[in-house]
Amino acid sequence: MLEAQSDPGGQVVYAAKIPWRQNMIGITRWLYDRCMALGVTFRFNVFAERAEILALDPQVVILATGGMPELSQVEGGDDLGHATWDILSGEVAPGKNVLVYDETGGQSGPTAAEFLARAGSQVDLMTPDRMIAQDVGVTNHAIHLRNLYAANVVIKPDRRLTRLERDGNQIRATSQNEYSAGSATAHYDQVIIDAGTVPMDELFEDLASDAANQGVTDLAQLIQSAPQPGVDQADATRFSLFRIGDCVSARGIHAATLDANRLCQRI
Repeated sequence: MLEAQSDPGGQVVYAAKIPWRQNMIGITRWLYDRCMALGVTFRFNVFAERAEILALDPQVVILATGGMPELSQVEGGDDLGHATWDILSGEVAPGKNVLVYDETGGQSGPTAAEFLARAGSQVDLMTPDRMIAQDVGVTNHAIHLRNLYAANVVIKPDRRLTRLERDGNQIRATSQNEYSAGSATAHYDQVIIDAGTVPMDELFEDLASDAANQGVTDLAQLIQSAPQPGVDQADATRFSLFRIGDCVSARGIHAATLDANRLCQRI
């Protein structure tokens, strides 16, 4: 297994950055331990490209390269915004006055907001939805709210962030009410955007023409957890290529795990 990071876990490592979610890391620890027990070889800090893959002479290639944060939905977001990963990974230091904008309705935005507040930042948490984390189950949703209010995070529902502009040494953030269309501006020294991801599929495109299946997954077979056509052919001279998780589309850990289970149990 080729892993771009220095440790296994991917986004789960970031999800476990606040104390009450630290047990999330147990998911990847258990999977890693099982892989080691089954003799899987890991190569860390390898940002694999086409040449590295072909040099292994594989029969099957499964890409779980994930996605890249989508910042461009907000005008100026690519230049002035940061992803939640940037903060939770420690790559970017927390600002003093921070806007966290969450368009996904998941846990990443509230997790980043709580992490920032614990680090001493004054945080506004904005969402175009009627409430934060609207797609999160009731138990975890209540914990997010309890902790965010206790940390004096200001929650701003029903507002869509539309534009970021540099204004001196600050960032002017323009937002619009989803119902009245009323516009408002506020100034921050840091803006964090969670608007999902776009598939990191460059490697997939580079490999697809060399693959026996051209990178096509038979979805009917996948749903039935049945073998993919051609994978078990003894006379196959080329590898079969598949992709799972955010490399296909922005989804959660449950979808990625289900993809892998359906695909791999019959290879």
